[in-house]
Amino acid sequence: MRRLLIHIVLRRQQALTLSRARGAHVDQRSDRALVEALERGPKVPCALHLPGHVLEWLDGSDSGLLDRLAGLVSGERVELLGGGFYSPALCVLPWRDAIGQLDMMSGYLERRTGRRPRGVWLEPGTWTPRLAEVLADGGARYTLLEDRQVRAAGLPSGPLAACYATEHVGRPLAIVPVHGALSVLAHGPEAALMAALAEALEAGEHAATLVIDLEQLADAGAQVAALTAAFDAASDWLEVRLPADTVAKATHRARVYVPDDAGYGAGAGLWQRWLAADGQADRMHKRMIEVSRRFAAVERVIRNQGWRAMSQLTRPRRALYRGQNAHAYVGDAGGGLHDPQLRDLVYRNLIEAEATAEAMVRGDKSYLEVSLRDLYAGLDTEVLLRNRHLRAVFRPARGGCLAELEHLPSGTALLNVLSPPPPLNTANDTAPASVQHHDRGAFHVRFLAPQADTAAWLSGAGELGDLLAARHRLIALDSEGRGPDERARISLAAEGTVRCGGQTVEVSLIKEVAVGALDTGLAVHLSLTLGTPLAEALHWCVEFNLNPVVHGTAGTLQLHQADAATQTLLRPGATPAADGFALIGEALGLLLDVRCDRPVGIDWAPLMVAPGGAEVPPRWQGVAVLLRRTLEPGERRFEWTIQVRCTAAGERD
Repeated sequence: MRRLLIHIVLRRQQALTLSRARGAHVDQRSDRALVEALERGPKVPCALHLPGHVLEWLDGSDSGLLDRLAGLVSGERVELLGGGFYSPALCVLPWRDAIGQLDMMSGYLERRTGRRPRGVWLEPGTWTPRLAEVLADGGARYTLLEDRQVRAAGLPSGPLAACYATEHVGRPLAIVPVHGALSVLAHGPEAALMAALAEALEAGEHAATLVIDLEQLADAGAQVAALTAAFDAASDWLEVRLPADTVAKATHRARVYVPDDAGYGAGAGLWQRWLAADGQADRMHKRMIEVSRRFAAVERVIRNQGWRAMSQLTRPRRALYRGQNAHAYVGDAGGGLHDPQLRDLVYRNLIEAEATAEAMVRGDKSYLEVSLRDLYAGLDTEVLLRNRHLRAVFRPARGGCLAELEHLPSGTALLNVLSPPPPLNTANDTAPASVQHHDRGAFHVRFLAPQADTAAWLSGAGELGDLLAARHRLIALDSEGRGPDERARISLAAEGTVRCGGQTVEVSLIKEVAVGALDTGLAVHLSLTLGTPLAEALHWCVEFNLNPVVHGTAGTLQLHQADAATQTLLRPGATPAADGFALIGEALGLLLDVRCDRPVGIDWAPLMVAPGGAEVPPRWQGVAVLLRRTLEPGERRFEWTIQVRCTAAGERD
């Protein structure tokens, strides 16, 4: 009697932010129940994938559980799948990091179980043909792809084979198709699954690989025990194998070339579409690439200093790999882009990796780095300013805004807030055309009518000028002094118009940024010139979009007033004239202090995102702060200096 070949693949998807605590031992009990079910149940083999951060947590909190898993592996009961250690999207990593993550997982599993993995788990939606070469170079024999992806290779309709072969530049890899419909049934009652398997056998199916997400099961141990018992009872018409055994024993593997995956989540498109859809995802990704390149440069410098020096890179390398966790860059259901804690963790790891590695080369010497680079791969040049205390990136092509500001001692990315996504080119796009979307950042220059309320400036609907996203020109980059006395000044210029009452006024803006090697902040001087005097009053504003959040996590927003005690801002809205404001993140060990050279009005509002729709409570992402200065009729030239200082919270004056 012909039998249906079955592969069971179990996976646990665990948020990186929860890997150190993982709640009130709920998941630990679930893991133990799963191992017990595999030990006591019938000898039905299955594959299992656990992310590296979960393995690390288990090793530190319940190492005996990993020892029992190792026993199941040696007994051919369980096959542990490899992959990127910290669940990265391998398709968008530099080759050296992709191989490094694969090697880290393979080495870890070999040390803990005695066997290197033969199969690799890929994060959903991340397949590209180039990965055949990367995975093969990383020692993989096979990977799993959904059946819809494999059929996209041009296969005829009908049952799929148990495995296929592919290659890239002559580097071979086996592909095991995952049966999507049967995998869904595997999360429910086993009776419905067994009936569907019988129908598949009747229809001529040869094999079915079932992927079961343990996080979706109320009781993973009981569910797996019931499934393995049902499969064992049906051994006369079902044959359950480890995927690696099927790949090794296959006598013929048809060659296929699977195209890029285009079906991640609810929308169509590659995983990389998130880099285009949201500015914060793209900036995080390009920051990760920058850290990876700096890390590789440091590694090349110290490679000849011996194994002791190289061993010091182990910790920053792990931090870099943690900063590559794919979930932080994806906004679909299950993605972590809307989770400010996960984004903050990514930035902290990237900053730690860069700072620790560079300290091995720079030591404790002060320095000032000023460079012009295309940091965001957008065919535009950004200005990078960096010393031991801070890192700042200005984008001349995007309104001359400050796109990134990091306080390096506390590991905090201060502008880590989400951008409103641009309108999608779909029939479901209902975003009002009047809303002007712009990258969230700092030092956005805006012009508003005096009566404009908070909702108007936050959405962009009340904008009267066109300098918000105007391309700026770099007109000067000067440097003086050396060592700790070195100082740099950059000057950006732009021209545009502003509507005030019934008139359209030409405006020109010069933005000068000054920073020193020992400075903990920036000084920004703004010079505004109008072509003709104003007939009516107008608000000239500078917008900041900042993290840490205020009500979402520990943080305090305070107002600086010259003739009054510092006032804590509890409610969003406009405030009386002040000299500036402070954003205090005690939990982060950070103080951001913003001071103006003259009294200004201050307005603030929360930045909120509800990723799952109206029924999901919105998440705090940060705060938007607007500094307002009134331009009176009859004047044509205006000056404004704003000082931004980042210090440890305990160093506040």
